Amino acid sequence: MGLQLKYSDKYRLWTELIQSGMDRVLIESPLTFRLGTEVPVELILPDLSSHIVLVGTVIGLRPPSERFGQGVYLRFTDAELDKCRSYLGLGPPAERPDYGGRRASRMDCALAFRFLVPPCSETFIVKNISERGLLAKCNLGLILGQRADLQVTLDNDEELCLKAEVTWARHELGLLGMKLVDLRPEVVASIGQCIERLTRVREMTEAGSHPILIAEDDVSVLGFLVKVLRRHGYHVQTATRGDDALALIRKNRPSLVLLDVLMPGLDGKEVCKKLRADADTAQIPVVLMSALDESSLHALATQSGASDYMSKPVTMAGLVAMVEKYAQPHSPSPPSRKAAPGESLDLWR
Repeated sequence: MGLQLKYSDKYRLWTELIQSGMDRVLIESPLTFRLGTEVPVELILPDLSSHIVLVGTVIGLRPPSERFGQGVYLRFTDAELDKCRSYLGLGPPAERPDYGGRRASRMDCALAFRFLVPPCSETFIVKNISERGLLAKCNLGLILGQRADLQVTLDNDEELCLKAEVTWARHELGLLGMKLVDLRPEVVASIGQCIERLTRVREMTEAGSHPILIAEDDVSVLGFLVKVLRRHGYHVQTATRGDDALALIRKNRPSLVLLDVLMPGLDGKEVCKKLRADADTAQIPVVLMSALDESSLHALATQSGASDYMSKPVTMAGLVAMVEKYAQPHSPSPPSRKAAPGESLDLWR
């Protein structure tokens, strides 16, 4: 059986597939695919008179786990989405900015910014940035085409005052896409240097064959996790930034990754998505850790391709039980006391 996307009506398809701005779509399937291959996907809608098939490119894999079934992440080109839009009679394609035949690459980040116009004292987060625009986490409800003056704080604490125009909005998600306008050469240079710094990954010296990697930016929490797992005979490596964690995973191929959702550099969701989009790391088990409620964490794990998840606060017994599902100790466990009932460390996020 081939791949299918099912929607209750064409308007939900329009909202979730065409207007969502999502860069990929998950389809659960027992079939095996290779990254980079193009596969046909049939759109299923009630009372659909025409047979619609879109061609998507495989950009990520989700291995099966106890909690999630096997799946594949696909990306559809603008041309395929325009074809779908035309078939459904849902109007003309959305206008896209002209970037001279190429799309500016974006750097994932977590830079602080605030609005000068319209004035707002609240600080928001830049999720990714390029020399031409940025994607922002914002709940101001700005409309398409609206101009704004921003103050963005770069990773070296340099503050840039920028002019931008809203080109894309998902108010239900609190997301805004903004094109930078009237850029001065020195501003372009500062943004470019910031991107270079964010792209640079520092050398990792910690050795070890197929360890468990723990990515957690809270030092006290990280110490607790490391102590518990080493006590139970596991070889452990650590990272406090998402980009550093990604570099270590690609270098050392750990047997398991414990990944905090909120981290500097790259958040846990983006790290997991990048792992699933790489043939060399797509099969590594990944467990997300977060203080989100279970339903939200389940949805986040589904979207990112994680194998499992743990809700914070994490108990010692729960941590060991989770790790035992996916990894084996590198040495016999030394004698240790058992965790008292309900023993835990509050992991606030």
